[in-house]
Amino acid sequence: MDSSIIKISIIIPTYNEAKIIREKINNTLHFMAGIKRVADCNFIIVDNGSTDETVAIAENFPDVKIIKLGRVGKFEALRTASKCNDSDWVMLSDANTMITDFNVDQLAQLFKNNEISLLYGKVKRGGHSVNPRLGEVKSSSRLRLDEMIGLSSGAYGALYFIRQDSFISCFRNETIQNDDLFIAVMVHNSNPKIAQIIVEEVEDIGFKSELKRKMRDSRGHWKCFSALAKFAPRKNFYYALAVRGSIWSGIILLEILLLYFILNYFILSVLLLTVIALTEKGGIYLGRCLGFTLGFFDGIFRKPVKTWDTDRL
Repeated sequence: MDSSIIKISIIIPTYNEAKIIREKINNTLHFMAGIKRVADCNFIIVDNGSTDETVAIAENFPDVKIIKLGRVGKFEALRTASKCNDSDWVMLSDANTMITDFNVDQLAQLFKNNEISLLYGKVKRGGHSVNPRLGEVKSSSRLRLDEMIGLSSGAYGALYFIRQDSFISCFRNETIQNDDLFIAVMVHNSNPKIAQIIVEEVEDIGFKSELKRKMRDSRGHWKCFSALAKFAPRKNFYYALAVRGSIWSGIILLEILLLYFILNYFILSVLLLTVIALTEKGGIYLGRCLGFTLGFFDGIFRKPVKTWDTDRL
C-alpha cells in the first residue's frame, strides 16, 4: 500500500437501528469511495444486542465487518471495537448520522498533521426527516472558541475522528457515560481542528424528543466529569468544565428569571409559553432548556446509572 494513504477504521455502534441502518451503510460506503484516493477504510459495525433486524440487514453488505455483543452499553461496545482495528485514525459515527458534504483534500491535510489528534465536523439535526436548515448543534462560535483556546470542550458524538493511539488510551476499567465528551477531552492536547465535513442527524425533533435528549446528555455530562477529574489532562479538564458550567449557569439563570416573570405575570406567562411551545423552533428550544436543567439536577442527586440509561445505545 502507498505509504501516503491513511488507514481509517469507521466504527458504528448500533442498537435497534433497522429503520435507518441500510441508509447509513450506503451513505458510509459512498463516503469511503469518495476518500479512496487518500484513505483506505475498513468498516465495522459493533451491535449492542439489537432485537430487531439491524444485524440481518447489515449482513447483506460484504464490505462491513459485524461484531455482535450483548447489551453492554455504548462505551463497552467502543472498547471492544478498539481492539479489532489497526488503523491510523478511527471515525466514530451514530447510525442516524449521514455525511452530506466533505472536502477530500482538506481532510487529507488534517489527517496527516501529526499535531492533531481529534477532528469533528459541523452537524445539523433534523436532517431530511424534518428540517435540514434548523442549524448546527454545536454552534460555530463554540467551534471557534475551541480552536482559539487550543483545547477541546468535547466533540459532538454524531461523528468525530480520533487518532488510533489516542483512541486506545482512552479506555479505562470503569464504564464511562457520554463517550464523546470523555474521549474528546482525554485525547486532546493542543491545536484542535475542525473536519471539513457536514453531517445530518436523521430523526424527528420536537419538544418531547429534545427534552429527553437534553436530559440524557446533561445528566451524563455531569456524571462524566467525575471520571474526567481522575483521568483527563488538568488543563483541558478545567476548560471543558468551564464551558459546560457556563452553559449550565446561563440556562439556569434564564429559567430563574422566567420563573420570577411567571410568578408576577402568571396569565401572560402561560399565554407566552404556550405560543412558544406551539411553534416548531420554540418547542425545540424550550425542550432543550428544560431538559438541560432537569438532567443537571438529576445528575447531581441520582446515583450512577448504567451507561445505556444515559447514552443513545
